[in-house]
Amino acid sequence: MMSSCEGLVFILSSMMLLSLVMNMFHILWWTPMRIQSLMASQGIKGPSYRCIHGNAKEISNMRKEAMSRPINLSHDILSAVQPHFHSWSKIYGTVFLQRHGP
Repeated sequence: MMSSCEGLVFILSSMMLLSLVMNMFHILWWTPMRIQSLMASQGIKGPSYRCIHGNAKEISNMRKEAMSRPINLSHDILSAVQPHFHSWSKIYGTVFLQRHGP
């Protein structure tokens, strides 16, 4: 049988762990989804939220793909320099929501 001191330590550590899990849920899921909802209510849309890394992975993949292609000699270099901005502005308009992490 556990003594009262061991029981208290167990309860406190469980409460701390639960608090940590709730805080991580709030930071990584609740806040970004709330911001996305608020922006959508104002007509601002963007690529869907991905937990932890935001859109950074997708941006990185688009940049790698753009760098693998030869650059055209013209003044329109946005598609080579920031391919994610070029692509998403065509899809979502000039004002859109993007995330680089939590």
